[in-house]
Formats: sequence, structure tokens, C-alpha cells
Amino acid sequence: MRSRILYTASSIVALLVVLTIFFSIRPEGFLRRGEAAVTQAEVEAAGAAVSFTGKKAGADIPRVTGAEDFMAQYPFEQFTVEPVDAIPTPSRTCRTSAPSTGRI
Repeated sequence: MRSRILYTASSIVALLVVLTIFFSIRPEGFLRRGEAAVTQAEVEAAGAAVSFTGKKAGADIPRVTGAEDFMAQYPFEQFTVEPVDAIPTPSRTCRTSAPSTGRI
């Protein structure tokens, strides 16, 4: 009985430790560690043939801080949009009134 309580308690502690590590470590920091920032000069030199989507923006690329900035720069300039918050959306579910027959 004592060993069963010990196994249960150690499993709960291990689960809490793993969940704490899982939710505190952000892998993006490891993936982008050696990545150089893209400058405005590189974007202008490459033209439309190269996409820099997802790359780190350099300090000379303007940041959008609100809707006014976005509308002022939208069709003409290269700029970086930094999100303020992520809003979760409900996942897609299939709801039917008829019972499933197992056939497609």
C-alpha cells in the first residue's frame, strides 16, 4: 500500500513538472537563435521575387502599432505587424441531425 501511494504521488509530481516545463518553454527562441534580421535594403534589393514572410524584421523596417498605421502604410510600404494578443476561436465541428451510417 505504501509503495502504491509513493508511485501515485511521484507520478503526479512528475506530471506537474513536465506540464510546467511544457508551458514555460517557447521553441521559437531556439529556432530563431542564429537568424539574422532582414533590413529594408535587403527587401528593396530582392524585389518581389523573394518573400521574407516569417523572417525577423530589422530595426529600420517600420512597425505597425494600430489600425491607423496599417491603413496609412498598407498598399505601398514594407512593414512588420506585431500581434498584441491571440484570440482563440472554436474549432470546426461537424453537426448533423441525421445519425451516422459509417459511409461517406
